[in-house]
Amino acid sequence: MLAETDDALMKARLQKRLVALERAVSIEEALEKYRAEEGEGVEDLQELVAKGYLEELPADPYGGEWVLMENGRVFSTSKFAEAPPAKVK
Repeated sequence: MLAETDDALMKARLQKRLVALERAVSIEEALEKYRAEEGEGVEDLQELVAKGYLEELPADPYGGEWVLMENGRVFSTSKFAEAPPAKVK
């Protein structure tokens, strides 16, 4: 879709989504490697950084926080959606 659209706004939105997904995948790949090498999961995603499985916890381009779920998957509190604009009082 990204390669096929000429709409600049759509292209920007798709690119942002792609970056977010790539970052989530990089965290999940680090988690899998950690489990394989350490024989257990992490309690906190920062352990991946502390033990060298990630250089840093990548930022969510939507501004959310990465959360490690009980099933071992990662999601972001942003749900990969733009925050609604602030209301003016």
